[in-house]
This record gives sequence, C-alpha cells and structure tokens, in this order.
Amino acid sequence: MTRYCCKLYPGHRFVTMRLRRQKGRVLLMALTGTSLLLFILNQSNLTIPVRPGSEHPPPSSAIYENQDTTLRSTTLRDEAQRDAANLVFSHLQASPSRQDPEKETGEKEEVGKRDDTWHKVDMQHGEEARPREADVLGEKLSENEVSEEEVDQHKAEEVDQHKAEEVDQYEEEEVIKESNPNVAKKNEPSPDTGREEIAGIREGASGKKIFPATREGKIQAILSKQREQLAKSMIDYKFHPEIKAKSMDDLVMEKGGNPVRSLVITTWRSGSTFIGEVLQTHPATYYHYEPLLDFGITQVRYGKVAELAVHNLRNLLTCNYTDMENYLNYGPEHPYLFMHNKPLWNYCASFPNLCWKPDFLTPFCRLFPFQSLKTVRLRLNLTKEFLEDKTLGVQVLLLVRDPRGTLQSRHHRKWCPGYPDCDNPARLCNDMISDYNTAHVFRRRFPHSFRVIRYEDLSFQAYNMTKELFNFFHLNYHPNVQKFLDTHTKQKYGGVSSTFRDSKTAPVHWQQDLSWEEVEIIQKVCLKALTVWGYEIAKNETHLRSFMPVGKLKNGLY
Repeated sequence: MTRYCCKLYPGHRFVTMRLRRQKGRVLLMALTGTSLLLFILNQSNLTIPVRPGSEHPPPSSAIYENQDTTLRSTTLRDEAQRDAANLVFSHLQASPSRQDPEKETGEKEEVGKRDDTWHKVDMQHGEEARPREADVLGEKLSENEVSEEEVDQHKAEEVDQHKAEEVDQYEEEEVIKESNPNVAKKNEPSPDTGREEIAGIREGASGKKIFPATREGKIQAILSKQREQLAKSMIDYKFHPEIKAKSMDDLVMEKGGNPVRSLVITTWRSGSTFIGEVLQTHPATYYHYEPLLDFGITQVRYGKVAELAVHNLRNLLTCNYTDMENYLNYGPEHPYLFMHNKPLWNYCASFPNLCWKPDFLTPFCRLFPFQSLKTVRLRLNLTKEFLEDKTLGVQVLLLVRDPRGTLQSRHHRKWCPGYPDCDNPARLCNDMISDYNTAHVFRRRFPHSFRVIRYEDLSFQAYNMTKELFNFFHLNYHPNVQKFLDTHTKQKYGGVSSTFRDSKTAPVHWQQDLSWEEVEIIQKVCLKALTVWGYEIAKNETHLRSFMPVGKLKNGLY
C-alpha cells in the first residue's frame, strides 16, 4: 500500500513538510501580532472596563504561563519557530503593564473592593459609577503619594448599567427621591455635582493628579477639604440669638465648641422624611438618618433594648462612633443608613473602606456645627435624659399624624405587614396616647427645649410652620430652606416616599383611599388617640369623603 501511495503521490513527503512550515509561519505571525497589540495598548494606557458581577481575568502572568505550557507541548518540529515563540512569550511576560499576582491582590485589598451593593446604590443616585478617589479629594498631603496612572493599573473603572433592586424590605422610607425630571434638573444637584464639589486634585511635578496612598493620609485630606467647604457655606451666616455664638468655631466639637442639636421623634409614615429633608437644606448640617434601623421593625419603649437605643443616640449626638459595632456592621449591607447624609455620602461612595470605621466617622462628624437626628422607633418618654442634660442642649420635637393617614400610608410598604408594631392600629394608638401624656409633662418641665407639631398643620402652613420650627431649633431660616419649600410643596411628583407633594392635599388623601369599613375599624380602636390629638371622627361614608378631619389641638401643647 505504501509503495502504491508513493507511486501515486511521489511528492507527498515534500507537500507534508511544506504544509507544516506554513502552519508554523501562520502561528508565528499570530503570536507576533498579539504581542504588538498588547504593546500598543500598554503604551497608550488603555484599560478594558469589566462589567460588575463578572469574573475578572486571572493575573496576566498566569495566562501566559498556561499559554506557554500549551504551546510548548505542541509538536513544533522547526527549531526556528520554537525559538521565535519563546521570544514572544518572554517579551509579554516582561511587559511593564503586567503585575505580580500577589502584589496586585495586595493593592486591591488596600484600595477596597467595589461590590455589587455599591454599584446598585450609585445607579439609584443616577451615577454611572462611584467617583474615583482622585475625583474626590481636594488638597493632598505630599508624603506617600502615588500617581493616578499607577492606581489605574490595578483598579479598573467598573460601571453598572442596570437598575438596582429595592434597597431593603425593612426600610421605612425609600432612599431614592422620585421626582419630576424637569424640576429635579432645575432645583436638585446633578449626578456629577458631588464629584465637582469635592474635586481639586493637586498636580505633581509631572502634571499628573496625585493623592495620598495611606489610610491616614486620605482621612486627613478629606477632613481638610470638608473644613474648607463648611467654612465657605457659613459665610455671612446669621446665628440664632439663643445660641450666643460669635463664629462657627463656637459650635464645632473639633474646636471645643458645642453644636446646635435637633432631635425629631415620630413613627413610620408620619411625615418625618419631609422634615429631615428640610433640616438638611440648612448649611453645615450633619444628618443622622434613622440611627435605629438595625433594631428592625419594632418600637423601643422600655427595658434593655431601650438602654441600648438611648446609648446609641447619645453617641451619635456627640459624634462618638466607638462602641457602636451593631450599627456600623449593619451599614455596609444597608448603605441608605448614610445615604441621606449628603456631605458624608459624597466620601463614602468613593471610600467604602473608610466609611464605616470610627477613625474616620468620629472626626468627620465633629467638623459640623449643626447636628440633626430623626428616628421613628423611639418613644417620647426615652428622650427625658437628653432634655435633662443641659450640656447636650438638644431641642426635641414630637411629630404626630392622624393614625388613619399613617395606617393608609403603611399599606404601600412591603416591610410593614406581619409586624404588630407597624400594622396593628391598637399599638399605634396606644403609643400616641402614651406620647400625649409624656408631652404634657415635658411641655411643663422643658418649655424651651420641647415642642409638638402635627404633620397636617405643618403641611397646611408649610412656610409659617417651618419658620417656627427653625426658630425652635435655633437655626437660621436660610434661603436654601425657602427654595426647598418652593419646589416641594406645590405639586406631587414621584411615588409614596417622594417629598415633592401638594402640601394642601397630601395629609388627607387617606379619605379617598381607605374604605369606610377600614376607617370604622381604625376609629373604633383609636377613638381616644384621635380625640386627644384633635382629630375629627367620620360619621359615615358620605361624611368621610367630604369632611375636614383635622380639628384644633387643645390643652396647650402648641
């Protein structure tokens, strides 16, 4: 057979050798082209974005080791081809753009991982991605600095284009403010405003942006930048006469001063989001949003849990983040705990490895002359020790709402059903009666540092009541506050947690949403609570749809 083949194809051995050489040349050309492409990419500092959630490729040296092993195991019989291939691989392994796997891993740990949670949060705020560190810090320290290019070698910009899921089933108020796009563009900061406000990287001798590489360096740079911003926001500020401050330093803990402190006590779906937003429009305000979120869907009334809650609130009001493990451990998986604090979140979004640590939070908080805190889980009686502490100087506000409106609003929330402290009308109204009795005592004992307001009165008289509240809180009725009211009280935009509302109709829309049967059940259980807080009783379905449910609050609580 062999002789027959050879006779038929006398040149078959020559043809086989020629084909092998052609294959070798093609492979060599492909390898050379790949090397050239990688060299060009390296010289132009181009990076390839990686979709969040996808697997990152292994370190480049591992890739080429695998390829090298595979290639060397092939049957290349031409010695020149083997030498050429080895030369290509040695060049790729020596490329300066390739890093040692251990070094790369260590650097990634230092700058912090960017997990899916942060990308979800960024997209909810309308950002394509969390700002990079170089876009955030202002004037930087000169020691231990690295260039932005060096950081970019091991830290790719990751962009998540997908909408985030609902933040958490336990959150009582949506983090994302749903509003009319046109109004938002006109009156609210754009997605990149945070980056622009905190930009200003110092340039090195080479003209490249540089910033501190060490943890302590970053913290000090952030604090320095925030001091500048606070000083700028307080230019020409008129201090309330009650606080007797001559300058901002008199109110800054870092300087030995005592801040102006405001504490709002209420319950779920009672208008606290609106008040919290209004307080944040005041300049130089540090806003402690729902610091008892980690307690779950429960009301704190007494016992050991009450002691812990009061301890946590006191620590936050004094900017002491030590001994707050549960609170800080809860935060990374529930970032909306800090998202409502706009100055803090600007940095947390870029430095998650700093955000939930006392060594950063404590000094950052201590920069702010105005401290505001609101909670929907603490009953009024537990604020007594705050009011008695004259060195703390806190102003306490109790916010009340018609239980029919509160319960109707809770119907929209997935986290409420199944939790008696939230979906049981009897518990809600018992708490309202307890708060009413406590309020009478507080009004006599602390006439200058305690006050009550109903959500309906605040909504119907938004401008006048806000001025009264700011006077009570010892805050200046700043032009920013006026702008907020102008844009948030005229028309309704967005969903159930939007603060863009028609303030004349928002408090009483439950009259149209609840059935007569539902109103009857609530009124039967809550008759006393409704009466003492000055709310009128619906007599029948016809009366329900047309009467004014908000009466006068008596007994001198105003």
